[in-house]
Amino acid sequence: MTNETQSQTPQTEASNAPDWVVKTPKGYDRKAKLERIGVAWNRDKDGGICIRTYGTQIIAEDIYLFPIDPEGQVGSDE
Repeated sequence: MTNETQSQTPQTEASNAPDWVVKTPKGYDRKAKLERIGVAWNRDKDGGICIRTYGTQIIAEDIYLFPIDPEGQVGSDE
């Protein structure tokens, strides 16, 4: 493997940063909180959104998408 090949991999990953954080509610009543379960990207090709969850998820509640701003900050309840 050459150094050139190794240096190209991180650049590809860095340019494909997610646009959204995916969260779902966990807990009940006052103890309920949004838990981060993945990330998502805008699809320029067809205007859709691609969601990638961490691990294998069983999701019984709603899913919320929070935009990631340029400074890397995410919506509330992080």
